[in-house]
Amino acid sequence: MEPPRRRIPELKQRPKSGNWGSFHAGVGLQGNTAISASLIKAHSMNNSYHEALSYESVGSTGGTVAPLSNISTNASTDSLSGLSGGTASTPQTPGSTDGGAMDRPDPRKQKDDYDKINKQFKLFARKQEQLLRVAFYLLLNIAENVKLEEKMRKKHIVRMLLKALERQNFDLLVLVVTFLKKLAIVRDNKDEMCELNIVEKLPRLLQSQKDLVQMTLKLLFNLSFDARLRAKMIRVGLLPKLVTFLSDDKHHGIVTKILYHMSLDDKIKSMFTYTDCVPVVVDLLLLNLNQRSDPDLIALGINLALNRRNAAMMIENNRLHNLMSRAFKCQDTMIMKMIRNISVHDTLRMHFVDFVGDLAKILIDCGDEEFTVECLGILGNLALADLDYSQIIHNFNLIPLIRNMLVPGKYKDDLVLEMVVFLGTCATDESCAMLLCKADVMLSLIELLKAKQEDDEMVLQIVFVFQQVLRHESTRCYMIKETESPAYLIDLMHDKNAEIRKVCDLCLDIIAITDSEWASRITVEKFRNHNSQWLSMVDSQESVDDIQTYGPMEDDESDLNAYLTSDYLDQLYHSGAESNDDADSNKNRSGSAMSNYSRPVSRYSRNLDDLETVA
Repeated sequence: MEPPRRRIPELKQRPKSGNWGSFHAGVGLQGNTAISASLIKAHSMNNSYHEALSYESVGSTGGTVAPLSNISTNASTDSLSGLSGGTASTPQTPGSTDGGAMDRPDPRKQKDDYDKINKQFKLFARKQEQLLRVAFYLLLNIAENVKLEEKMRKKHIVRMLLKALERQNFDLLVLVVTFLKKLAIVRDNKDEMCELNIVEKLPRLLQSQKDLVQMTLKLLFNLSFDARLRAKMIRVGLLPKLVTFLSDDKHHGIVTKILYHMSLDDKIKSMFTYTDCVPVVVDLLLLNLNQRSDPDLIALGINLALNRRNAAMMIENNRLHNLMSRAFKCQDTMIMKMIRNISVHDTLRMHFVDFVGDLAKILIDCGDEEFTVECLGILGNLALADLDYSQIIHNFNLIPLIRNMLVPGKYKDDLVLEMVVFLGTCATDESCAMLLCKADVMLSLIELLKAKQEDDEMVLQIVFVFQQVLRHESTRCYMIKETESPAYLIDLMHDKNAEIRKVCDLCLDIIAITDSEWASRITVEKFRNHNSQWLSMVDSQESVDDIQTYGPMEDDESDLNAYLTSDYLDQLYHSGAESNDDADSNKNRSGSAMSNYSRPVSRYSRNLDDLETVA
């Protein structure tokens, strides 16, 4: 008898998953599709399917999302009744009679019908939100293609997403905000969001779960590049809410960037005073354990310090001493830049007197030029009448350093410019101005002026130093007799820069009062400068008349002295033509020139007065 054979089971063929091409063969999102939501998501995340999905998604899905997103969750009772299929009202049969019992509806039955309709509506809304989430998820993934994203914009995808922000579903809101964050990078989308008042819809989302809050903050960051949207954020009261997120580790980074963008507007800077932002920022900087400060946080502090009230809050409770200690210890240039902005405000400068010695010592010992620039900038801002600058320069032996820095091309322009600004502050003290003249610092400034005559900022600050030295009687004669400054000031009187011309006029007025020889030359040059167009027209007309009368002049005859007009005007003024009124006007000019001690407007000085807050 043969042993039974071992039965070998038949291999079953694995069912095929189907061809994705059938998706185009009539299977759409609006019909009874066999493709599940998870399958759509899986394919949408694969770039190779984006072109295939675009045929159905941009046309069909866009048309589907629009009516779905227009259905609001707070529909009326009549709408709920319509969705329930008419169960709220019981139709009468033709043979029924109008009895009293039939006229009075049963309250219990009405309540049951309403609960049933409400339950159906919630189920419908939940399914609708699931479908919206799938549709938006699909569109978000295929929006990686710029051309497809542009098609979506033309089909009003931004309007649909903003309508979906009224929903309550957490997952849907996270997806919608993510989509809006991506679209906000494009200017056209951002402008459309602004017109549709997107900012007014976002405060509600900042009170939700952390993931949604984080995504909303990222959207706000993309929107905060626009000044109009920043103003709207202030109007809807987002500033205090954003400040509360500064102490949250999860949201700290993105919130700091948003607040930095807000601090760019001068009108908004003053509004930070009414929040806890300023002390929180300073405390976070002081509690930082790293060698360097957080760049976004310190940038926010630098901007806020330009406002006087914010700066006053920064130095309260001995914070200025702590900031100085950290800046010197770590040689943190950015913190020193923030302190420099604080020193701009004249009402706060007295708080820096205790640190003048430390700042002057940094100029000698520190090798970091950027850090030295900020320390020099602080010293240049401390224009205090009670501060003995000559003693500071003598104690720290700064004259060799000053002369060395003023050598053209030896140091960076930023460092040289700050040194010139510092000299302008020192020259307000007469004893210090005398010290600078004896050390030939004025001669070094003239050489620097020759080398940097194309740099308006450098020229402006050098001329301001000349003005401060000319103010003092003990140094005025030295500037006029021992230097070439009057001649250079006359040349700069014709400069294109209005601020340079203004300071030059003040200097020349002082020189004209002191020296009679220069007075006539200055008067002539001012007359020629003021009437340059008229004089050129007269000269051209006279030359034409001479050619017509006498013919072309030979070279030796036309080679006249360039100062012929000046000599003629000198004779005119010396012949007694100058009246008493002119003398009085010179006295008035001298008074204004001698009393103007303020530094000229430059790119480092700006209007820091408190501005009106945004309405």
